[in-house]
Amino acid sequence: LDLGTAFSIWYWLNEIALIVAMLALWRWWKKLGRSLPGAIALVVAGMYAVPYSHGMGQVNFVVLALVLCAVWREQENSEILAGILMGMACMFKMSPAVFVIWWLLHRRWVAAATACITGAVLSAAALPLVGFEEQWRFYTEVLPQFGSGNYNGLQVKIAMFANHSVPNLLDQIWTGHDNVLSGTAQAVSGVFNISLTLALGWLFRKRPPQ
Repeated sequence: LDLGTAFSIWYWLNEIALIVAMLALWRWWKKLGRSLPGAIALVVAGMYAVPYSHGMGQVNFVVLALVLCAVWREQENSEILAGILMGMACMFKMSPAVFVIWWLLHRRWVAAATACITGAVLSAAALPLVGFEEQWRFYTEVLPQFGSGNYNGLQVKIAMFANHSVPNLLDQIWTGHDNVLSGTAQAVSGVFNISLTLALGWLFRKRPPQ
């Protein structure tokens, strides 16, 4: 497809995914009362990230819909379906892997294992399009560098407006060069992220009552 057509199709897929995410949140939290649908709609309407994500052609709303449906179904004890959905989300973006770690913390072995298997199956299914050498390079070279602030040639700036990330804030204090975090910013960011993950793991180590 040409770029304009691809952008238009992806725009509407993102819109559909956003609606699915809103509906999933409503069905999941419907016990909170009749005002919930209006509250969700109001929050989404005021989110700058919605038009910004559309303009950038990002995949955030597809990932959001998959993650919300996965966590919802896992709480309803549909672990296999939850794992499949979360595995798909993880193959779109790395961040949903935090939920797989959360499942492991709560010994939800089936959901976590299904997510990992789904990821492996999708990687294998992509081999005709993205060969073994390219995938091997991604997992062994490109993926580990994301945590360092190395964008692997991507021209999106770490200090860009609306980045809204800890590395972005640290880059403003300890500015790096060539769109890579400085050594100090990398170290502080790593300590912060690891500490935050461990703290959240400790706080949520017990599964909340249904």
